[in-house]
Amino acid sequence: MAKVDRNNIWKILLLSLGITIILGSFLYTNVLIQRLTEEEKINVEHWAKAYSELDKADADGNINFLVTIIEDNKTIPAIITSSSTLDIMSSINVDTSAKKIRRKLEDFKKSAIEPIKIYLANETSQDSFNATKIIKKEADFILVYYGESSTLRQLRTYPIIQLFVIVVFFLLCWLAFKQIKSAEQDRVWVGMSKETAHQMGTPLSSLIAWVELLKEKWQNSESDMAIIKDLESDVARLEMVAERFSKIGSSPQLSLQHISKPLQKTVNYMSRRCPKAVTISHINSEKIETTLVAFNAPLFDWVLENLTKNALDALEKGFGKITIEAIELPNMVAIEVKDNGHGIAPNKIKSVFNPGYTSKKRGWGLGLSLCKRIVEDYHKGKIYVKESTLGKGTTFRIELMKQNS
Repeated sequence: MAKVDRNNIWKILLLSLGITIILGSFLYTNVLIQRLTEEEKINVEHWAKAYSELDKADADGNINFLVTIIEDNKTIPAIITSSSTLDIMSSINVDTSAKKIRRKLEDFKKSAIEPIKIYLANETSQDSFNATKIIKKEADFILVYYGESSTLRQLRTYPIIQLFVIVVFFLLCWLAFKQIKSAEQDRVWVGMSKETAHQMGTPLSSLIAWVELLKEKWQNSESDMAIIKDLESDVARLEMVAERFSKIGSSPQLSLQHISKPLQKTVNYMSRRCPKAVTISHINSEKIETTLVAFNAPLFDWVLENLTKNALDALEKGFGKITIEAIELPNMVAIEVKDNGHGIAPNKIKSVFNPGYTSKKRGWGLGLSLCKRIVEDYHKGKIYVKESTLGKGTTFRIELMKQNS
């Protein structure tokens, strides 16, 4: 059964919560908009009917109630027109300028809101014989055009504002989570690196002393001295590894150096330690020999060795070719480590620099992650997979700013 990453579970739960909040907010806001729209339509109808009743009311009648209904509408813009000539009879909550009222009426007509018809009661009178006579007006109804209140318009924009706030909130949470996780990883790496360097110090001191004793004891034997020199070289190598570990977490000192030197050094070192069926070569242009780049030699050597070791591991059955090439560009120097191994799957390319990622049966998966840290954090450069094809090989590319020679 595959092990589930707790971080991925939290991300999925956080994303699900955000989507639920957004959908719930949209649905609830939509319900409120529909209710408010219906209420505003009813309020406009009441206002229009009160207006028509007020127009017919007797001077001696009690019109306070009708006036109250009309005055209560302080938010919904509305215009009353006659049904036949479409002459503007009255308006409310609209600019009183004739041109602006007419323009507003055109806007109402173009909107999706249907005008409200208010039918007018026919007037009656009695003749001298007490017979009822119906007198019809010019129009039997009036048209009420209206728009949304400012409250309804704001409510329509509220989900968009809320969506923006929620997205910003979750983005900030994600950035904070990522920063905390990165800081935690940094503390673990730094502590582990310095502890490794510290633990290596005691046996290294002992080995150095033993090498000196062996040199004194067998200084007259050429064959033994050859073995001791190799042993001395390996001890010096261990000292350099310990120095590299001790520099993790501190600000390394960069110095201007010729970029071709660490490349050739890596080729020489790895060539003696790789299978005979593997060819490691170094390609430089003539101009690159004099190009100066600011870097820390022990740490940069570590990066090149890690990339070369990964290239060796990628070769099928110990057969293949590895090329380390330096390319001079206008403002930078690019170093490419190419192999013709098994390649990286397209869906894995973005993960190769993540801590813990490894395609090997053994290993912690920290090599490429440390390479990225050294290149990008310490040297302000860039490292990435330039290209990779399954069955054909992979090219890693490092980019460093060059200095004037």
